[in-house]
Amino acid sequence: MLRRFFMTALMAVPLAACLPSTTDQPTHPAEFVGRWVEVLLGGDGGGFELFADGRASSIDQPELIYTGWRTEPGVLFLTSSKTTGDTTWTLEAKYVATITDTTRLHLSKSGPQEWSSVFRMID
Repeated sequence: MLRRFFMTALMAVPLAACLPSTTDQPTHPAEFVGRWVEVLLGGDGGGFELFADGRASSIDQPELIYTGWRTEPGVLFLTSSKTTGDTTWTLEAKYVATITDTTRLHLSKSGPQEWSSVFRMID
């Protein structure tokens, strides 16, 4: 019986290492505040600036106007708007968010299994 327990424990440890870590998921909104630009092969791409009061703005993306943001543990919601004539469209996008260090933010639509966009914090 004891032998079976240890064998099960030894097999479970490597499997547990494959599970996504929850320690790198941001839990406090202040972790998101700052200017974030997407890391691309040829240099930086567009991005967004998140302000402490919940406002947001676009960086080098004139076609996309960020207006606000909010968080839940491990999740970032970005609100954007677009005006066409007399109509204003508002969209809130949900991203699974992982901060790997204080300057790297990974965003994906459905979790760690999906390819994520990587953003770096700038001044």
